[in-house]
Amino acid sequence: MHKDYMIDTASSELMKLARATGAIYLSSILVLFLGFISVIMVVRFTTQSEYGTYSLATTIMSIIVLVSSLGLIEGAARYIAYFRGTEETNKIRDIIASSVQIALISGSVFLVLSFLIAPIISNYIFQNPELLTPFRLLAITIPFSVLINIYVSIFRGFDKIMPSAYFSLMKSLIFLILLMAYFLYGPSLDVAILANIFSVLGTCSVFSIYFKKRLPLVMVSWELVKIRPICFDLLSFSIPLLAVNMLMSVLTWTDTLMIGYFKTPQLVGLYNVAPPLAYLNMLFLTSLGTLYVPIASKLYSQNKLNDLKKIYSTSTKWCFIGTFPLACIFILLPQVVLNLFYGSRYIGAAPVLQIMTLGIIFSTISGPSFYALIAIGKTGIISRGYVIGSIINIALNAVLIQHMGITGAAIASAISIAIVSIILSIGLYRLTGMHPLTREYTKIIAASLITGAFVYIISQNRLFDGPIELAGTFILVTLIYAALIVIAKGFDQEDLMIIRKARELLKSGLSSLRRVK
Repeated sequence: MHKDYMIDTASSELMKLARATGAIYLSSILVLFLGFISVIMVVRFTTQSEYGTYSLATTIMSIIVLVSSLGLIEGAARYIAYFRGTEETNKIRDIIASSVQIALISGSVFLVLSFLIAPIISNYIFQNPELLTPFRLLAITIPFSVLINIYVSIFRGFDKIMPSAYFSLMKSLIFLILLMAYFLYGPSLDVAILANIFSVLGTCSVFSIYFKKRLPLVMVSWELVKIRPICFDLLSFSIPLLAVNMLMSVLTWTDTLMIGYFKTPQLVGLYNVAPPLAYLNMLFLTSLGTLYVPIASKLYSQNKLNDLKKIYSTSTKWCFIGTFPLACIFILLPQVVLNLFYGSRYIGAAPVLQIMTLGIIFSTISGPSFYALIAIGKTGIISRGYVIGSIINIALNAVLIQHMGITGAAIASAISIAIVSIILSIGLYRLTGMHPLTREYTKIIAASLITGAFVYIISQNRLFDGPIELAGTFILVTLIYAALIVIAKGFDQEDLMIIRKARELLKSGLSSLRRVK
C-alpha cells in the first residue's frame, strides 16, 4: 500500500521554495552564460585600460541605481508578503502604488545629479578623463533600472519569481545581440556602453507592459499626488535597508574603486575578471533569497517560528550542496578556469579567484541569515554587521592594495565577507534560535572536505588544460560529492521529500514531452 505523507506548513513552503530556487537557479545560469559571453567579448575586443574604464563606469552606476532604489528592492517585497499574511488588501495596493511612484521620482532625481557630478568623479576622484563620457551615457539608464528592480520586488511579494527570470534573461540577450551587431562595425568601448543602455531601455519598456497586464492585484488608483499613510511605514523600513545595501556595495565594489584610485585602469581590468566568476558561488544563495523573504515574512506574520527554523536549516544545507562543486574547481584550478574564459593574459588574477571564492563559500556555509533577518524585520543587526564589515574592508583595502596589489584587495574582501556572515548568524541565533548546524549538515561538510582533498591530489598532475578536461573534472567532483553525501546519510525527511517531488516533476515533464512528440 502506498504510504501517504502528511505535508505540514514548513514542508509545503519548502517545496515552494525548492521549486522557485530551482527555476531561478536555472534561469540565472542561462543569464550568467549570456553575461559571460558578453564580458568575454568586451574583454577580448578592448584593451585592459578600456575594460578597466568600463568596469569603473558600470560599478559606479550600479551603486547609484542601488541608492536610487531607496531600499525598496527588499522593502516592497517584504511588506506585500506581510500584508498578504494578514489579508490587508488595501495596504498591499498602497504599497504597490507608493513603490512605483517613489522609484520614478528617485530615479529621475539621481539621473540629474549624476550628470552634474560626472566631471568631479572622473577628473578629480579617479583622475581619468576617459571615464566622463561612459559615466554620463550610462546615467541615462538610472530611472529605468530602478523601475525594473521595483517591478521585480513587487512580483516577489506575491511569490511570483519568474518575471525576474524572464526579464533578466531578456536584458542579457539584448545586450549580447547588440554587442555582436555593433562589433561587426568595429569593436570599441563606445559599443559596449551603447549596448548596455539599449538593453536596459528595451527591458524596462517590455516589463512595464507586462507589469500592467500581469499584476496579481487589480489597482484602483495610481494618483501621484495622493500621500498614502503606509508610504511612511514603507520608507521607514526601507531606508535602513538602503544603508544596508550601500554597505553591501562597499563590500562588493570597494576593491574595484580603490584599485582604480591607488593603481591603474589596467590592474582594474585584470582584477575584475575574477569577481564575476567568484560570485557564481553565490548563485544558489541569491536564487533562494528571491522567494525566501516573502515566504519567511508570511510565516513570521502568522507566528510559525518552528516552521521558520526548519526552512532555514534545510535551505542552508541545499545552498551549500549546490555551491561546493563549482567552488572546489575555482579554488584548486583557477589558472585553467581563467585561461578558458578570458585568455592567458588574465591568468594573473588566479589568486584573486581563489581567495574570493573561499570568502564566499564561508558565507554560504552560514546560510541565508541576511534574508531571514529581513523577513523578521530586524534590519538593525544587518546594518551593524555591514558597518563593521565595511570599515574593516576599507581599512584592509587601503593597506593591502598598496603592498600586495590585487591579491591584497581579494584578501580584504574575503575577510570582510566572512566577518559579516559571522555577525549576522550570531545575531539571528540570539533572536530566534535559528541555526543550520544539524547532524546531517555536519556530515555534508565532512563530505565536502574529503572531496576537496581528492581534487587537490589529482590537480597536482597538471592534466587539466582544456575545457573538456575541466568539464570532466567538474562532473567527477559532483558525482563523488553526491555519493559521499548519500553514503553518510546526509539527507533528512524534508530533503528526501523534495528529491521525490523533483523526480515526480521530472517524470511528468518527460511524459508531456513524449505526448507532444
